[in-house]
Amino acid sequence: MKSPIAVFVILLFVAPSWGYADSPPYEDEDILGLEVSGELLAPSSLVARIAQDLSAIRLAFPEISDIHVFPNWPPGYLLVKLTSDGWADYQAGTFAELDSLNSEYGPVTILPSHLEYLLPIEYEVLYHPGVLAGFYEEVDGVYYAEPNYIGGDGSDISCQLPIYTFKRGWGDCNSGCIYEDYWVFSVIGGSVDLIDHYGSSVSAVGPTPVSISATLHEVAPNPFNPSTTIKYHLKRENWIRLEIYDVRGRPIIELVNELSSPGDHEVSWGGIEKSGLPAASGVYFCRLVVDGVAQVQEMTLLK
Repeated sequence: MKSPIAVFVILLFVAPSWGYADSPPYEDEDILGLEVSGELLAPSSLVARIAQDLSAIRLAFPEISDIHVFPNWPPGYLLVKLTSDGWADYQAGTFAELDSLNSEYGPVTILPSHLEYLLPIEYEVLYHPGVLAGFYEEVDGVYYAEPNYIGGDGSDISCQLPIYTFKRGWGDCNSGCIYEDYWVFSVIGGSVDLIDHYGSSVSAVGPTPVSISATLHEVAPNPFNPSTTIKYHLKRENWIRLEIYDVRGRPIIELVNELSSPGDHEVSWGGIEKSGLPAASGVYFCRLVVDGVAQVQEMTLLK
C-alpha cells in the first residue's frame, strides 16, 4: 500500500501542465459578470456595477476581504476535442472552420496537451467558456468542446444581484467543500446591508445585529460637484473614523479620526485627495467606522 506522500507525488507527476494556473488573469467582477449574465462576454456596465458593490462590501467588512471568486472553470479557456479526421486536418493546417473560429474569437494560444486530439485553447478575452463551447461543437471535426473544469479551495463569492454571498471554507469543491462561514449581503444604491452571517458553529440562521452606536445617512447631494455633505448620528460619545475610498478600495482622504460627541454631525468633502490634488470624476465610497463596525455609502463625483 502506497503512503499518502507517495500518492501525492505520483499525482503531481501525471497532472497535465495546462490548467487553472495558465488561465488569463481576471478580477472577481469579471467572473461574476459572466456568471450573472450567462453571456459570452459580460456587459461592461454589469462588470462595473459588480466591481463597485464588491468594493463597498469589502470596505464595510474588511474581515472578508481575502475571499475571492473561485470558479469551477477559468474564463477565456476552452478544451476542444477533435475527431480523427479533424485532428488530421488540424495537423495538416487545413481545418478552415476551426481556424475561422479561432480568428473570430482570438487571438488565441493553443497550449500543449498530453492527450491526443485535445486542444486546450486560451483566449486573450475573458469569454464564458460554457457559451463559447457551443459555437465550437457545431463544427464538423470537433468531437466535443467544454470548459476546463477545476476544483475550488472552498472559499468563494456568488452573486444574484443585488445579493452577494461570501463563503469561507476548505476542501476540493469537486469532492465537496466544507464551509465554515457564510456572509450574505444586499447592495442597493451603494448601501451595504449584512443580511445573514452563519457557519458550522452557529445552530440557526438569523440576521446579524448591525451597529446601534451610529447611523450613516445618505450623502447629499449625490451625484455632486464640487462638494457633498456626509451626515451621521452618534447615540453616545465615541471614537469615529470617516474616510473616503475610490472604487478599487484605495484610500483617498481621512476626513475624521477623533472622539466625537453624541448627536448629529455633518462633514463636507470637496473632492480633494489627501495630496491636495482634485480627485478624478467617478464613484467613491465614504466609510464610517464606529465600535469596529463599518457603514458605507456610495457617491459620484461629476466634473
